Parts: sequence; C-alpha cells; structure tokens
Amino acid sequence: MAEATPMIELSGIDVTFKEADRTVSAVKQVDLTVNKGDIYGIVGYSGAGKSTLVRVINQLQLQTNGTVTVNGQRLDQLHGKALRQARTKIGMIFQHFNLMNERTIGDNVRFPLLLGTTLSKQQQLDKVDELLALVGLSDKKNDYPAQLSGGQKQRVAIARALANDPEILISDEATSALDPKTTGSILALLKRLNETLGLTVVLITHEMQAVKAICNRVAVMQSGEIIERGDLLTIFSNPKEQLTQEFIETSTQVDSALANVVSQPRIQQLGVDERLVVLSYAGASTDDPLIAQLYEQFKVTPNILFGNVEILQKTPVGTLGLVLSGTAVDDALAYVKGQGVHVRVIDVPKYRAELANKAAKANRGEGDA
Repeated sequence: MAEATPMIELSGIDVTFKEADRTVSAVKQVDLTVNKGDIYGIVGYSGAGKSTLVRVINQLQLQTNGTVTVNGQRLDQLHGKALRQARTKIGMIFQHFNLMNERTIGDNVRFPLLLGTTLSKQQQLDKVDELLALVGLSDKKNDYPAQLSGGQKQRVAIARALANDPEILISDEATSALDPKTTGSILALLKRLNETLGLTVVLITHEMQAVKAICNRVAVMQSGEIIERGDLLTIFSNPKEQLTQEFIETSTQVDSALANVVSQPRIQQLGVDERLVVLSYAGASTDDPLIAQLYEQFKVTPNILFGNVEILQKTPVGTLGLVLSGTAVDDALAYVKGQGVHVRVIDVPKYRAELANKAAKANRGEGDA
C-alpha cells in the first residue's frame, strides 16, 4: 500500500476569543492530519468548535497558537497576496449557499475567475460550462438563484468553489438545510469529485449519517477538542467515547430501538443473570456464528431484540441488541469481546434516566452545546 501523503497538518491549534468579561476557548490544542485524497469527516454538536477549526485551515480564522501546513506550505506564515493565492487552492461551501441573487448561475460560477485570473473571457466562459456540466446544471446557466431548488443552489456553490481548481474542498454543514434525498445527491457528488478530481474533502457536520455515507476517516469534536478519531470502520465498530456512541446510535437507529426496548416491563425487571447488551461488529466478525457459540460453549441463551447490518466501505458492519441469560453470561461477554466485537452493556435504570433527562431538556427548548 502506498504511503499516505499529508495534505492538511494542524498542530497545537488553540483559538481563543476575548469577550467583555470572559475568555472563550473555541478550539483547544487540536492536532489533525488529513491525507491527500481523504474525505475526512469532523462531527460534533453545535458549539463543538468544528467550524472554527476548519476556518483555521485557510486562515479565515487565525489561531491563537499552533501551526497550519497545507500541501507542505506553512499558511500561518503567509500574508497579503501570498495568502490570498494559497487560499485559491482551498474551496469552501456553506449551509446557506451565499449566491449572488442578482447574477445568473453562470455569472455566480464565473465570479472567482474575475479576481486575478490569467484566463481570457472565452476561457472563463468555457470553464463555467465545464463546471456546470460537472455538477449537472448545464441547462441552468442563464437562470437566477431564485429559480433553483436548495439542492441546485448547493450544486452551483460547489461549481463556484471549484472555479480555481482547488486541491481541497471544505464543506461546512453544506447539507444541513437540505432534505434527506437532496442531501444524498450532494454527498454523492462530493464523493464523485473526490474520486474523479482527486479532491481532498473535509466534511463538517453534526450528522453522522453524512459521515457514514462518504467519509473514510472521522474525528469527533466536543467542547473545542477532538475526543476520538480514526478510520470509519473502526469508529463505527468500536467507538470509545460516549458521544461517539450517541452519534452512531442515531445514524443506525439504535437509539430509537433501545428507547423502545427499555420501555418494556420485561426489560425493566432483568434478573441477576441477565444482561441487555448491544454488540457492534465489522468485517470478519459478521461471518462468525457467535450467537450460536454462546449457548454451545457457555449455556447462555440469547433473546434477539433488534438488529441491523449495512455495508460501509465495502465491509459489512452490524449492530445487534439482545438479552443474554445464564450463569456464565459475563464469561460469554468476555469471549465475545475477544472475537473483536464491541460490547456495550446497558444499565437499564441509568439509560431510562438519561432518556428522561433528554426529553426534559427538549421540552425546555435546550439544545446540545
């Protein structure tokens, strides 16, 4: 396998804002490496610091401490014209499109080419045609943004971001305002651009479903810090942090399944030799008849409550919720862990209390910080 080439290297990044009566640490000592050709997802709730962090990449947000290297060049040491030139190789798309309503679609895409380009007018027009064809909007060149759907507007924004042939494309919550079907089409477009143009993509989102759809690597942010990172399969099959588990459970519907399960009287009255567990597994683990082995080797009886299997990066990844019953249930779980399966034992009273707390916050209109 060829050695990965770093495209983005952030080292020791702090971003601190001074307010009237306090200091806000938006990003805290973050190290991050994104390799050439990655689709790297950075996921976190609102206020986690992910958008601030990615704006450091192109120096739209200056860090308080740390270094920023993009494709071997220290951007944090550049100023003026040199920095503006470096930024042309980093395209950005946003949640709200930022199109100019008084200009046609073609003129919106052409706009970056009017600023310091060496292309002739005809070359610029040819470039616009090429980019609109790339995003599937050739027939919309003379329309105006008000005539387009949300998904079409985002495709225009993507075409505009590609005008200067960037090496990196940053998507900052670019699908958050779109419906699920349109979101899927935009994510598929980003994946295709990654494959056909060799673009390195950084995807900022609060939706693990988007990360699952196209990313090969993922970092989870909370309170300005990266709390967990890794390749997509490892994160999904063996999450370490509770927040990561929450994101994954939401994207795989495990959270709703568990909520239904723990509401059942039978589950609220588990015996001393019973465990409610969620097993997460990937790759070769999905081929092993583990459930049958639990009874054969440990005389532990499984009662399957819910399950899900999907394909991530051409690898089967599964989740299984079940109650295990037997005097050797803890030995059985230790065996399962030894087979490379992530085991989460659900404390039913605690889980019910967490659900009640979340529901109370929702009723009070409190979001995730």
